[in-house]
Amino acid sequence: MSRNKQAGTAWESRVVAHLREHGWPKAERRALAGGKDKGDVIGVDGVVLEAKAAAAWRVGDWLKELTVEKRNADAETGALIVKRRQQPVGKALVLLEFDDYLALLRRANG
Repeated sequence: MSRNKQAGTAWESRVVAHLREHGWPKAERRALAGGKDKGDVIGVDGVVLEAKAAAAWRVGDWLKELTVEKRNADAETGALIVKRRQQPVGKALVLLEFDDYLALLRRANG
């Protein structure tokens, strides 16, 4: 396994552990799905989560990838969980499109 792949797998595992610690006990890493990728983490209903631990940010490419994954998963919303160097997982950045953010707000307000 390549070094980048190892870093990505480790980051996904940390994201899952953090979700579980904070109220999403069903969170888990998703098995690879080839061309029908549905994100990296499952267990948050209706939300595709894509974990990124890359040294170089490619937000435009990542958002395009997330759009495809949301479609594949038939999910309403999606977010990128982006690792910050030398920061704990709780300090990761969450990037999402504004409409996805609004959808999350609507869900939160029932």
